Amino acid sequence: VSKSKGYAVTQHPVNQVNYVPQTTVYVNDGSNCSATPVVPSNQIDYIAIVLDSSASMRSIQYDAKAMFDLIVTNIKNNASKNKIYLSLYTFDSGTQRILHATDVTSIANVTRLINYSPNGSATAIFNATTQVINDFEAIRKSYSATDNVSFVINIITDGENNAGNISAASLNQYMQSMQNTDKYTFAFMLPVGCKNKFCSTFQIPNGNVAEWEQNSKGTQAASTISTQSFNQY
Repeated sequence: VSKSKGYAVTQHPVNQVNYVPQTTVYVNDGSNCSATPVVPSNQIDYIAIVLDSSASMRSIQYDAKAMFDLIVTNIKNNASKNKIYLSLYTFDSGTQRILHATDVTSIANVTRLINYSPNGSATAIFNATTQVINDFEAIRKSYSATDNVSFVINIITDGENNAGNISAASLNQYMQSMQNTDKYTFAFMLPVGCKNKFCSTFQIPNGNVAEWEQNSKGTQAASTISTQSFNQY
């Protein structure tokens, strides 16, 4: 487990098990829900980057896009350590899946992955998190319980949840059930002043939640924090 006084993607559980992978597993490719066979390596990581695209992000649109690109580039550069499958989402009142469980080494041009135009009318953080979990659960269930596979969900937002049909209590219960599988890690980048309440509500380790200021300097700092965190994972 990576331990830090700051924002750190801390893998759950504390004690890791030496798992024995199956010969073949199946991963949904996201395009037509067909099954694509992949051969698991010693460690397989599924990472989802989920970026707020509500209109309040418009003032830092280009900085946020640069942060997004930098995080993905960093993940790609570290793919030699583990087998990494990347998913990308944006969200406002709804959730848009841009990339689903794609081998990060196959991504040729990171900067063209997302056409980021934040103009949404609301911030449905709980709905977005739920959808990503649902997508990952379809993948996790294709593995056996002993496969050495993990799922990381990283949410980046400049606001609090103000839309959607998923309550905090419902999401908390869902997240706890996922962490009980010993496969999931949740990390959140939130606006200043939101961290303590969020950690308390969702029982997330303090090191897995960071606050950032919504300006150019704050976005650059958030980029550094996020890339360092994934390096530690």
